[in-house]
Order: sequence, then C-alpha cells, then structure tokens
Amino acid sequence: MGYFYSLGVNFNERELAEKCNQKVKNFEIKLTDDSIVEVDTYVYEEKFIDGKFRYQSQIFPKGMQCSTGNRKLLSKPYFYEIRNKLYSFLNELDMEFNYAFYEFEGADYFLDEDVVEQINKFGIGTTEKDKNASFMGFFNVDYYLPKRHLDGLILSERMFSNVEGKNSFVEFKNKYMWLPFDYK
Repeated sequence: MGYFYSLGVNFNERELAEKCNQKVKNFEIKLTDDSIVEVDTYVYEEKFIDGKFRYQSQIFPKGMQCSTGNRKLLSKPYFYEIRNKLYSFLNELDMEFNYAFYEFEGADYFLDEDVVEQINKFGIGTTEKDKNASFMGFFNVDYYLPKRHLDGLILSERMFSNVEGKNSFVEFKNKYMWLPFDYK
C-alpha cells in the first residue's frame, strides 16, 4: 500500500463510517487547474480492551502516496488545496463523529489509541519544518510551511472537554473544536 497522506474520521457506529465513505466519494475535490482528485476509502474497526468498538473512515486521496504518488499533488498549491477541500468536506459533514485528522498517515495515526490521553500526555507539539511533506513530495523541507504535527486535528465537543491544554484550539463548527495550523 505505501505511505499516504490520508484523512481519518472516527465514529462510534460502523454505519456512520460507511456513510461517511459514501459521502466523500460523492464530494468533488477539484483543484485550481480543474483536475479532479479521486479517493479510496476503507472502514477500520477498532476494538478496545473494555470490549467497545469505534470505526474509522479512512480516506486516501489517490496520488498522495510515497514513491508511486503524483508529484504534482504533493507540490504547491495542490498539496494545500487537497487538504483544504477535505476540511470543507468535514465542515459540511452532517454526521456526529469523534475526531478527524488529515496528515501523513493521518487515517492511522490515532487507531487503537485514546486521542485525548495522547494529547494530555505528549501535548500538541511545536512548530517545525514539515519533514513528512518533504519526505512524501521529494522536495526540500523548506518548500513546505512549518507546522505542529497535530495541527488540523478536529475533536468533538465531548472529547475536547477532557483535553487539559485547551488554549490552542478554536471552534471548527458547532460542537467541534479544531487545532488550527500554526504557521510561523
């Protein structure tokens, strides 16, 4: 499969994750050069020690993978346009989800983990050069905007209520908080 830039949207019910996958396949990711980016999707089932399940809608923009990817999509402005279109999709999504994260291996990043526990234990990171984007796009690290690794993370209000360091988050949409990109 390879390394991908991907979006993970986490749900409590499998049906919602499957419905999210259908919705994103009908959502047009049209770039400024009029090209269309298609997506592959998958539902991952997480089973926790307490016997509870969560379901991750995993969304992979085609061409955003390492070595066999479309270098154009990993270059400016398209790299950022794809990300922004996926955040537009999340803003329009009319289904209750736990969290969403778009990043290098973003669909897998928090699988089988307690997102809030990870944030409370390790923090949100510091602003650094985007080594992941540089690795994926084969461009110099200075080509991409520096950011914190968790920038772009969206948490439901319920999950956000348990985060200890809330200062860096802002409202994404009703009932959801977002860690905006901290470009320096």
